[in-house]
Amino acid sequence: MTPEEARLNLDATTLRPHDTAEEARALAAVDSELGKWAEGRRHFDEQVASAMSALPVPDDLRAKLLALEHQEAPKAPPARRRLDVWLTTIAAMAVVAVGTVVLWNDLGGSRSMPDWQKQSFALVRQIDSGAMRLDHFSSNLDEIRSMLTKNERPVPTSLPRGVEAMRSLGCKTVHLGPREMTVVCFEIIPGKEAHLVVVDNSRGDLPGAPPLRRPEFMQKDGWNVARWSDGGQCYFIATRAPRNALEKLFALLLM
Repeated sequence: MTPEEARLNLDATTLRPHDTAEEARALAAVDSELGKWAEGRRHFDEQVASAMSALPVPDDLRAKLLALEHQEAPKAPPARRRLDVWLTTIAAMAVVAVGTVVLWNDLGGSRSMPDWQKQSFALVRQIDSGAMRLDHFSSNLDEIRSMLTKNERPVPTSLPRGVEAMRSLGCKTVHLGPREMTVVCFEIIPGKEAHLVVVDNSRGDLPGAPPLRRPEFMQKDGWNVARWSDGGQCYFIATRAPRNALEKLFALLLM
């Protein structure tokens, strides 16, 4: 496989890494220029996918599309059809760009969240939408902890019993600014996930650290969020499950 063939394969599978050809993956690992390009392309596609997932869908969109499908429209001359296609493409690109701006402005404009929590929320939404894949899948939280400890990544320790009782799904670690974060995903209720972000605060210098072992709850954009700390680490957990499902995780702490 040539570098150009590998580039085409990587370009087509940035959000579907399980479909990437082994030869393309191997070539990107040894070709620094190709590897750098692939990482940049993947990052861009993840941002676009995240922005698109954040765009609201009108309730009557399906009805409008069906109505348009049944309308009889006069055929445009070939030149006009090419122009229409071009304009539609430009409009789609504009929607993507606007979607990205809307997403980051929405998160950045929230005064109730310090920066690390805005970053945590953005990360959770990308994982939940499928725009960002987990690094490791496991239903065993202790196995996830062992792997994170071995790789010297932030490890979720001394969690509330309700959080410990959930079935884990997998994890991902990322660098955001000067800090490293770990995300562990759980099934909070059947069909609903909860995403736990762990941020190291062993030096006690994380701005806006939440209360010690006393969760704070909030709602944002259809998500229910809880945040707390245990002294050495800060936690941020978000879910689309009902608020009472989230509160039950901390029932013993709230008594």
